[in-house]
Amino acid sequence: MKALALLPILSLLAGCSVNEVGVNYRIYIDSDFPRDQREEIISAVQAWQDKLPILNIMSIEVGECPGERRDLCVHASSEAAVQQMYSNHSQGYFASTSRHNLLDSSDTYLAEDAMGAYDTDTQVSVIAHELGHAMGLEHIDGNGVNAMFWESNNQHNPLPSCNDAAEWYSTRGLSSKTEACPEGGSFVYYH
Repeated sequence: MKALALLPILSLLAGCSVNEVGVNYRIYIDSDFPRDQREEIISAVQAWQDKLPILNIMSIEVGECPGERRDLCVHASSEAAVQQMYSNHSQGYFASTSRHNLLDSSDTYLAEDAMGAYDTDTQVSVIAHELGHAMGLEHIDGNGVNAMFWESNNQHNPLPSCNDAAEWYSTRGLSSKTEACPEGGSFVYYH
């Protein structure tokens, strides 16, 4: 009899996912970013859309982020605040992402005061990397694999590759063979 009483609870839990990920997102860009940095954020979003035809960015808005389900919020921050988020790491980071798995949403913090020290391509690459984390991606073992999510900081693809797309599709239970990546891609999680 006790086992029967647990069935409704177990069926509710079966529908819950610790790391639920979707394909539809809204992007909110902090209005404190200057126009050129906003454009770099939009370029990073476009880099993902180029590799992921199924990715549906429902809107990109400048302003306050409501932090609701599937909202990817990009906040202007300071280098000191971002460095504090990386207390266990070496210096040199100007971005950090905090993912909220149950809402499939995130808060990405970019140190706008430090971004100017890097060229536009590097900024777009770092922002695209952080947006990948925002959508649920983890670092992968590069070991000869062409990927932006390779754990190595100095030998990675600057923009999303078919291997990064393969991880994105895999986390969603989808095939990674698309027009953008006809051969699909491969990855192994970094340990």
